[in-house]
Amino acid sequence: MSNDDVEIKILTEEAAPLVPENPPKRGLKDKAADSTQHAREQAAAAAKKAWQSDTRKKLTRSVGRGAKKVVKKGSQAMTDVVVRTAERQARQRAAAVQERLQETDWKEVSKEGAATSLRWLSRKLSDLAARFTPSK
Repeated sequence: MSNDDVEIKILTEEAAPLVPENPPKRGLKDKAADSTQHAREQAAAAAKKAWQSDTRKKLTRSVGRGAKKVVKKGSQAMTDVVVRTAERQARQRAAAVQERLQETDWKEVSKEGAATSLRWLSRKLSDLAARFTPSK
């Protein structure tokens, strides 16, 4: 080795871990925190197990099918109500028109129409006669 080279040796001794002679006493808060954490873990595991269970999956499918049936029946009931209402209104309108037709005095209506037409015709003939009458 030259003067510039420095030799480095790495010793591999395993040192014993430092262990306190008297471990610190755990307080009531630490025990409560551990119990709470354990309860949380158990609840999470139970919830996960319940969510992944076949029973939940079957129930979810069943509820979905039931909801679809309810919606379908509700839709059909609503359609039936709308159709019945429309039919009832159409029958009422037809009955009102028929009643009005029966109540109308057609003889009087035709007399009024003929009189109006004859007055119009008389005016037009008078206008025409005035055109062809020579001026004095």
